[in-house]
Amino acid sequence: MAKVLAVCISEKKGTMKHPVDEVVLKEEHGIVGDAHAGNWHRQVSLLADESVEKMRVNFPDIPIGAFAENILTEGLVLYELPIGTRLQIGETLLEVTQIGKECHADCAIRQQVGDCVMPREGIFAIVLKGGTVKAGDEIHIIKKEIKERTFECQRDGLTIRGTEFRPEGENLPIAIVSHGFMGTQIMERERTMYLAEMGYAAYCYDFCGGSRLSTSDGKTEEMSVLTEVRDLEAVIDHIRSLPYVDKDKLVLMGCSQGGFVSALVAAKNKYPVDRLVLFFPALCIPDDVRKGKMPMTNYDPANLPDTFLCGPMLLGKIYVTDLIDMDPFEEIKSYTGRVFIAHGSNDVVVPVSYAERAAEVYRATTPEGMTEDERITLRVIEGGTHGFMDNKEDDQYALDQMRLFLES
Repeated sequence: MAKVLAVCISEKKGTMKHPVDEVVLKEEHGIVGDAHAGNWHRQVSLLADESVEKMRVNFPDIPIGAFAENILTEGLVLYELPIGTRLQIGETLLEVTQIGKECHADCAIRQQVGDCVMPREGIFAIVLKGGTVKAGDEIHIIKKEIKERTFECQRDGLTIRGTEFRPEGENLPIAIVSHGFMGTQIMERERTMYLAEMGYAAYCYDFCGGSRLSTSDGKTEEMSVLTEVRDLEAVIDHIRSLPYVDKDKLVLMGCSQGGFVSALVAAKNKYPVDRLVLFFPALCIPDDVRKGKMPMTNYDPANLPDTFLCGPMLLGKIYVTDLIDMDPFEEIKSYTGRVFIAHGSNDVVVPVSYAERAAEVYRATTPEGMTEDERITLRVIEGGTHGFMDNKEDDQYALDQMRLFLES
């Protein structure tokens, strides 16, 4: 059973906190009398005693509150909790808003203790329901009810099949997640669920002919990035017609080729895309098809066959001809909203330079009334690979950074 070991406060930020018998939590504020309280996203800090124990190997006399934690816990791996997790602590209710933080150079804690575990394993939360918290109070994770159902819509006589994850409520904002080349919606379920837990009516789906395992209609040899653009537009039209969504609040999220597709759709400015989220977007595809060198295949662009194999998947010449003359950066720059890009530094499928160039293009086209920092957020994940496949923590970090972007 997870529980509270101690509660602490401090009168100044950047200093050690001291234990008290109990603390009073207040909605939209934090802990009464604590320096970190206020109407912001880090109202309450939590740290697990299991994390502090790692420090006691070299610093056995570390006092409670040394790492500026408001609530010291036991029995819960805090830093593995997804952002958005709700914690019932005693009579209070908190929502996790941030995992870890940057530790400033003149941090008094680091100077006194020699290291600080809070930036790595501490978490932060806002207060949804106030009350008193004291040592011994139990901690329970509160699960949000998410309803799951399948949906279908049409594009040019083909049926597109997908999945809806819907939290409770009406007039919900929309988030649509598009999968990558040779992928399916199954690969995006966790990311889509993450968005649903944030409060979005969230959707993933299979592109028509998007892979040999696609549940949607269509042949792989008739698929291209531009047919997938039409697929996504059909999905948007269908979802915006649903009675429980806010059709004017739309987030498009795409991964790899799905990121490229999402960026192209957003750039049409046909829909009210409030935010655009791109994970390792495959903006390299036009360059690849021009060279005749794609992952798992090579061909002569001057003598293009009607069909060709790309690994196990049969492609048609339309995949090449639709993109061979395209400048992707010229196409995507007309989107007028805010953009988040997450990309691994060690991505060999889509070099990180494509994400960096996209960020430059978006920055250079910042609309009037918006700052460049508001326009584009680029997170290069050191050591990250394509799809963040080699390290689940990379994907979680990207999702957590995405959450901060969407909530800012």
